[in-house]
Amino acid sequence: MLLRCPPLGDLPLGKAFFSPWRIVEEGGTDPLMRGLFMTAAKRKLPHENLNNQLTEQLFTVAHAVALDLAAMNIQRSRNIDIWVGGILEDQIDGARVGPTFRCLLIEQFRRIRDGDRFWYENPSTFKPEQLTQIKQSSFARVLCDSGDNITEITENVFLLQKHSSIQIETMQ
Repeated sequence: MLLRCPPLGDLPLGKAFFSPWRIVEEGGTDPLMRGLFMTAAKRKLPHENLNNQLTEQLFTVAHAVALDLAAMNIQRSRNIDIWVGGILEDQIDGARVGPTFRCLLIEQFRRIRDGDRFWYENPSTFKPEQLTQIKQSSFARVLCDSGDNITEITENVFLLQKHSSIQIETMQ
């Protein structure tokens, strides 16, 4: 069955922090998941090191005055300037971060994987037949199964469709 993508809502980041009631009163986790797999991430321009929601609107729900995450991070790392340096680095072509953060992210994800005794690819975790079944699944399938009413989704949720009116197959 083919369906059109529904219109998308808008939830500014500053209003999302400290707002768990939104999950209960605004349709559960489905709208959040749809927003994640149906909205493009904004490409950072050289003069835009941080989203203004993080520097001008942070925690407005919990505080009378908005906080500035960049200023807080700089204050926290007075003697360690890796965050400031990483934010100011030029991005690697085709990436969202510079070489320092790229290296840190790769190393951290490798350590998480290698240090997790329950990681699904570890020899003692699953039988070969079970591992074959797991590898046949997709993240789109996991999102469909996790949502209450996710009826349409792209096959590869990490790639955004070119147009919002593109028809996508409903997963059964």
